[in-house]
Amino acid sequence: MANLHASYEDMKQAGRSLTTIEGQIQDYLKQAQNLISGLVSNGWVSDSASKAFDHAFAQFHQGASQTISALNDMNSYLNTAADKMQETDQGLAQGLSH
Repeated sequence: MANLHASYEDMKQAGRSLTTIEGQIQDYLKQAQNLISGLVSNGWVSDSASKAFDHAFAQFHQGASQTISALNDMNSYLNTAADKMQETDQGLAQGLSH
């Protein structure tokens, strides 16, 4: 038989932390994008290779951004799960009060 132990505040705090981490990673990703943009426009300009690298980085950036934004979805899930578990617990307790 499975047991359940849940700290609703711990779940919500973890969600908030994920959102903070998401922002930090997005900031680093933006720094990397600026670095690569500067490199391929001023420091490494070639007929083909620098353009191909820039395109590859753009694809990476798009995929990474989508993946990183999922951290916000996880925050939402943790908050919803904590709220629902707390509501269920309170509802069960109220059912015994009558």
